[in-house]
Amino acid sequence: MQPTDEPPCEQARVGVGGLKVPMSAEPGNDEANGCLFPADEIVKLFQKDFVERILKCDCKKCKTDRDYFGGGHHHPDHWIQYADRVVKHATSLFALLAQLFHPMLIIGILHKTGDEQLRHWSTFTKDWLETKCWPELFKANRKSAKLLLDEFEGLKHHFLMEKIDGTSREYDRKVILPFTHKEKVGKGSENGEQAQGNFGILYKFEIPEYYREFKPPEIFKTPYYVSRNSDH
Repeated sequence: MQPTDEPPCEQARVGVGGLKVPMSAEPGNDEANGCLFPADEIVKLFQKDFVERILKCDCKKCKTDRDYFGGGHHHPDHWIQYADRVVKHATSLFALLAQLFHPMLIIGILHKTGDEQLRHWSTFTKDWLETKCWPELFKANRKSAKLLLDEFEGLKHHFLMEKIDGTSREYDRKVILPFTHKEKVGKGSENGEQAQGNFGILYKFEIPEYYREFKPPEIFKTPYYVSRNSDH
């Protein structure tokens, strides 16, 4: 991303927001219908030079957040040492924090995790983030830190999506799958009634290329549908 008059952290937040893809083809509120932030597009956005500029951002908020990790004792260039790990292992996590106006909080997480653990950041619990990664943030303002943690927890599933390999699986209702432009199909779908199959509501959808791991790849040429069991 090319530099602008906006601080790098704000460029990152706006850039991530621009990647949002609606989950539903039906008109309505994005938050209600759901959205995803494609991992491959996030990787393209957060090139190493851009990550470095974000990590040494000198806006007030970023300086304050870095101070939780000893920022006042280091030259801004000190923080670019983390850029490689972000680019290789934590772009989606970094994007989420940028979207929440706090990209510098990645530093606390990097201090407490190895590269393999970063790949599975969906397992990070609220308690672990509070006590191990961001304790000084909570000491400074527990109320706002708790709100931030709640936002993190609520938004993370939009950045964490499994690749689809075509096998039959059952997921928890909280899991968000990379199905975009979803719409109801079948009897009644055109006149406003529920599209209903034998065992649930039927939908058709698209799967962004990055999330396809069908074997063989040709299997994707067949239209795919998903059913959602009725809440009985």
